[in-house]
Amino acid sequence: MLAKDLKSLVNLKGYWKFTIGDDPEWASPDYNDSKWTKVFVPESWEQNGFQNYNGYAWYRKSFTIMAPKSAQYVYLNMGYIDDADQVYVNGKLVGASGQMGPVAQTAAAIPRMYPIPKDILNNGGSNLIAVRVFDDYNEGGITGGEINISFDSDQFKMNVDLSGYWDFETSIQVDPKQKKVITHRDGKIFVPGFGKPGDTICLTEERFIPKLSAILPI
Repeated sequence: MLAKDLKSLVNLKGYWKFTIGDDPEWASPDYNDSKWTKVFVPESWEQNGFQNYNGYAWYRKSFTIMAPKSAQYVYLNMGYIDDADQVYVNGKLVGASGQMGPVAQTAAAIPRMYPIPKDILNNGGSNLIAVRVFDDYNEGGITGGEINISFDSDQFKMNVDLSGYWDFETSIQVDPKQKKVITHRDGKIFVPGFGKPGDTICLTEERFIPKLSAILPI
């Protein structure tokens, strides 16, 4: 799938709520973030006044969406995030890249694109994105790229739509924390998914078998 095939539904560039620190409650759409700072996305948090800060921080943004009735899922484009992230929509973990500290693994060079099953969205109502970020050194946060929610217009051109959960195996052990992602279930993975450069993906008649990783880089 090419970027030109995606049609933007919601532009997410602009001001987001932001705080440094780490608390799992901040993923909840019911959490009161009225006292948080506003920062511009996409820019590093250093560009927003948080100089020389390394560690955990969270972003939150509310949005409304009217997804096409025929679309089973939409895509959340979060651009480039330095270094690692976990992204929640309405309290559900929909995607993760890199590895959080204390032994961090950066995914700063990988554009984030996470499929969101439409059944977790409040279509026509209020929704909440929460992004947990860990930065190990230098600039941190949501630093650049496309920030939006989009859909693939080719979904409507298919005689048979094969998107959804496929049987799935990995050649290495999946991080148990990453199994919380809504697009991953034991023995299943949501297709289409997104890997990183160097991934080897093998498709058989009934099995979708990433040799290294699929949408959950580890």
